[in-house]
Amino acid sequence: MSRVRLWAAGVIAVLLLIVLFQNLEPTRLSVLLWSWEVRLIMIMAVCAALGALLGALVVLALSARRGSK
Repeated sequence: MSRVRLWAAGVIAVLLLIVLFQNLEPTRLSVLLWSWEVRLIMIMAVCAALGALLGALVVLALSARRGSK
């Protein structure tokens, strides 16, 4: 089963890289009173990393919860 997960993670990583590198143009990012000119690839990469981190934290929390029962 872990081999299937590894392949799935690899396919998702390749697809994410393809999408990221198609979005190289600069864009304006405004948050409250601040505004920056950044490349869209950076915004998407940060969002993908935060999503992966939050997903991992949820999995860890759920597995810890099951282990304590």
